[in-house]
Amino acid sequence: MKVIKKENKSYLEIKINAKGIIECPFCFEKHKHGKDNGHRIAHCIGDVLPIFFNGEWFNKSDGYFINNNI
Repeated sequence: MKVIKKENKSYLEIKINAKGIIECPFCFEKHKHGKDNGHRIAHCIGDVLPIFFNGEWFNKSDGYFINNNI
């Protein structure tokens, strides 16, 4: 996992596996998104607290970017 900037906003960038599944950084469950890279909304059920990573806060509502090349 790493932080990337898109349009002056920071997002988490996470690895997606060959089946289109990620381990969510917000709820730690597995979510299926498909195999294409890009921005996704977190599929977490219920309220999830923001996470602090690399000196910044990230919210579930912001989603994340998936990348099968990291």
